[in-house]
Amino acid sequence: MFTFSGMRHRSLSVIGFLLILMGIGCSNFLGSNNIDKVSEKIQTEIISNDVMMSHHDTKHLLDYSPSGTKKWFESAADYRNVLQGLDTSKMKEKSQLKYEMLDTYLQIVLQRDSFLFHHYLISHAYGLHLAAPAYFEQLKIDSERDIENYLLELSEIESKFVSLIDGLENQRKLGIVPPSFVLKKVIVQCDSLADLLDKQNPFYITLATQLSSNEFTASESEKEMLNRCKQTIIETVIPSYKRLAGYLRQLEHASVSVAGVWQLPRGEDFYAYMLQFHTGYAGDLGQLYRIGKVELRSIEGELAILQNMTSVTDSSFAFLGEDYAHSKAYLFPAFEKGMQLFERYAKLSASEAVTPVEKLEFLAAHQLATAEMMTDIGIHHKQWLREQAVRFLQKHSQLTERQAQEHVDRIIVCPGLVSASKIGYLKFQELKGSKTANRFLNEMHNLEPVQFSVLEKWLSKNQQLPS
Repeated sequence: MFTFSGMRHRSLSVIGFLLILMGIGCSNFLGSNNIDKVSEKIQTEIISNDVMMSHHDTKHLLDYSPSGTKKWFESAADYRNVLQGLDTSKMKEKSQLKYEMLDTYLQIVLQRDSFLFHHYLISHAYGLHLAAPAYFEQLKIDSERDIENYLLELSEIESKFVSLIDGLENQRKLGIVPPSFVLKKVIVQCDSLADLLDKQNPFYITLATQLSSNEFTASESEKEMLNRCKQTIIETVIPSYKRLAGYLRQLEHASVSVAGVWQLPRGEDFYAYMLQFHTGYAGDLGQLYRIGKVELRSIEGELAILQNMTSVTDSSFAFLGEDYAHSKAYLFPAFEKGMQLFERYAKLSASEAVTPVEKLEFLAAHQLATAEMMTDIGIHHKQWLREQAVRFLQKHSQLTERQAQEHVDRIIVCPGLVSASKIGYLKFQELKGSKTANRFLNEMHNLEPVQFSVLEKWLSKNQQLPS
């Protein structure tokens, strides 16, 4: 049977709990009805700063230095103790569910102590060089003070790049270096942005656009403020990108073209951890791959029959897989993406009149989810080469060769993440015979994103959910 790992909880003494509260300034969390306050702090201080998933979040520019990472990890441990100090007996059931979700996330995070520096800090798909322009773009400028803050933060961007280089150098010493083809892509991205001057630079464009659209009166002229921005870009931003590109060129000498994390120190264990972190699965990888192989054969059999029965061409629904794979559900993806796929399945199963096109669309998405899970395992566990992974994914999906290459390169730098869709779907399929799945789907639309592992507690426990 397809199962997920359970979690055990540790108790905390009253004295220890009080000391932790004093140490991290959370004394206002005492009591049994403050799960919302604790949750907000965990979301903003831990989840949003988690390098293994916050590279899709532009609310913060992270501290990538080894000391910053260690401080974050220690804070995660402190917050789990704070969380466990709450009195769950007085919580309503939805609050208890939120508690379980956050506790599960923190417990999995604390298993990361052996892999605290394993995650690639930069790639062509994410990293500070891409997050920085996006971060400044989402800043709101409604006053003169906002302009000053924008320019101040822009002048401090160098320190973020320094922390990133410190983190990368620490990883190099540990034998953890992104593949050479990934580094080459990042270097091109850095060089391209460093070449953008004046009105072409995204940091300049963001400020200019907001100034032109706002009506407040500033003491300085718009031209003067933009000149200050331009000068900061020339003196700070562009040199930071050039420095990073120069370091990455040196780092290339220590990199190899091997794609999978299996080649890193304790790489097999790291991949198993990442799969658990993103999906909750902690079982046999060979078994999971075999499940995918059997299901892929069945899916493609149905696709072949339907395609022969209809005039629909592959190209007419190929984009569905692309859109589905790049949904907005990056944080805790198994709930969201697994739920999306299962909801499509449930809708088709409940309908009395399903058109061939609707069935083809679902099968195309299901085929891609299955093939991507197998590619993920293939690269990071079975030691596939990049070219081998691209051929497999293109053969077993509706993707073009270029799309398959893009998907594979994301799988290479985000081990375990892409498997969340299929593994989530499998869990819902396991529960489809009961009312639990439908009730859960309804509940999840109103809950914060969480780790998929918590399903073991709430969906399998007496087949009941909080009412």
